Amino acid sequence: APMHYNFVVEADVTDTAGETQNASMSVRLGTKEATLTGDLPEKVLGDSLKTITFTLYNVAGMTMVSDVRFYIDNENDWQQARTGSPVELKKRLAAGRHCLFAVCDGDTLRQDFTVFGLDDTVPCVDTCAWFYTSAGSFPRDGGAVTVQVGSSDKDVHIVYSILSGNKIIESGSTDVS
Repeated sequence: APMHYNFVVEADVTDTAGETQNASMSVRLGTKEATLTGDLPEKVLGDSLKTITFTLYNVAGMTMVSDVRFYIDNENDWQQARTGSPVELKKRLAAGRHCLFAVCDGDTLRQDFTVFGLDDTVPCVDTCAWFYTSAGSFPRDGGAVTVQVGSSDKDVHIVYSILSGNKIIESGSTDVS
């Protein structure tokens, strides 16, 4: 596995008059020349997955621009992209588990992700616990936050509470089969 280190060196120097100066310097080191990342979350709504953006970082943590070759699920369907620029997906992905594979400047990215829909009544992948929220907090404009919970296991009893700050908005339980 690639290793990345960030060394922060701090120094305080006091002169003969008693005045102290301080400074710090950050030095990044890594075991690889470049690291490739993608902006796909682990779970993504099928309706909202239209593009992927790749980012390439050098050892110093600075972004670099380069060509990326990638495919999703089908190794016979390679596509091209540039780091830092969104690339449109050729087609809408079906609900379920998918695998992104990308290569750029000597680094390889392999990322599994799940495509699902808000209308799904059961998880689209085999999982004992499915959780999804459309946001981590309520929007300031009073808009809604969507919450999904479920399981592909049989005869599951779910107990839940939805909170905003210290206030319980909703709590209850449900059985899913």
